Amino acid sequence: MRKIGILHNNPKSAAVHLMAIGDNPLEWWNDAETKKVRLIFDNICGAPSEDTSLDLEWSRFFKKMLKKSEKE
Repeated sequence: MRKIGILHNNPKSAAVHLMAIGDNPLEWWNDAETKKVRLIFDNICGAPSEDTSLDLEWSRFFKKMLKKSEKE
């Protein structure tokens, strides 16, 4: 997600990405690699669950991913 510009660990990174895609954000959004990552995310996170214990699990997952992205 970070590699293709969906996930950012700071506002400057997000701003740089937005400036880069600003002329045609739909081109980036519909790019094959972006679509692939979006589909993976949807398959993992997209389906809501009635099991509220999963909320904590997702919180841990995203915190782990943020820590990992900050190290890169």
